[in-house]
Amino acid sequence: MDIEQLQKRIQWVEEDRRKEKDAIALLENKQPREAKKLASAICGPKASFSEIRSIVEALLFELGMKCEFGELESHPTFIRGRAAEIVLDGKPIGIFGEIHPQVLNNFGIEQPVAAFEIELG
Repeated sequence: MDIEQLQKRIQWVEEDRRKEKDAIALLENKQPREAKKLASAICGPKASFSEIRSIVEALLFELGMKCEFGELESHPTFIRGRAAEIVLDGKPIGIFGEIHPQVLNNFGIEQPVAAFEIELG
């Protein structure tokens, strides 16, 4: 998840829900590949791990994707213990959680933020 893009798109309201779906280019084993990803973030006093998890669960249900959530050991963007990995058929396809306060501070974001990103194929 690109925090700089998130920072540019946040509009300061009581609570803002943003969604973005786009094809992106990835470098995998030194080879480029295109992937479709869906990302969303919530910003405001109610932004939390529980809130973003419920959004992810509802989205996966609507998409008919039977995923599991796994522990995300460490990720520089998220608060330790407040993030998870999204796993489909044993393969990680996404992440979600609460953005670490230091990351928010680095980008001048004053409200709590929770976000997810899922690879759609």
